[in-house]
Amino acid sequence: MEYWVGIGVDNLEDRVKAYILMNRCMLDQKKLSKYTFIENLEEDLKDRGIFDNFYKNKSKHNYYLDTSNKSFKKIFNKILENKSATFVNKYEHDHETGPSYITTEKYIKENKVKFISICATEVKKGKTKKELSKFKVTFKYKSYYENKKENLTKIETLNYEAKNLKNLLKILDKEDYDDSIVLNYKAKSRSLSTERDYIKITDESNKVLVKQ
Repeated sequence: MEYWVGIGVDNLEDRVKAYILMNRCMLDQKKLSKYTFIENLEEDLKDRGIFDNFYKNKSKHNYYLDTSNKSFKKIFNKILENKSATFVNKYEHDHETGPSYITTEKYIKENKVKFISICATEVKKGKTKKELSKFKVTFKYKSYYENKKENLTKIETLNYEAKNLKNLLKILDKEDYDDSIVLNYKAKSRSLSTERDYIKITDESNKVLVKQ
């Protein structure tokens, strides 16, 4: 969560959007859509012990504090302690948006700022990848030679990860397997071919899903 503090800024949400769009999203609206405004900051403000001093108007996201509040200096110092806070000053012309660090009491007094406003944003997290399921696949390998007596057959079980059984079968279908397990290096006749077929598939709980 990132705090934004407006020094005399009433339309803080619009200003923050403009700043993020220009400086973080390179004018890409799709990237901007990842930023969302937090509607309820009550819990966080309560944790800071300053919630009772803020008020809301029609805006869902902005909270306000009058500079005439007796506790303003104490509250403002607590806000300054928030290292993630970005400050936006009120500009009388050009409606410029951007962070500013000229946010001292002197600035507020010299510009007769009557209030400060606060809002917060967070970045939507991308969808987390579904955890892959684990499988054990038992294969039967066969090699074929001109002399049938030199043919070999081997059984091997390998571990796999996939989204589901259907996805696993696609992986097995496209996989370029290692046939060295059934190569007969003592054979005197010519090698004709090798093949591999899965004969059993079990999930991580050892439940048999496929058997043939």
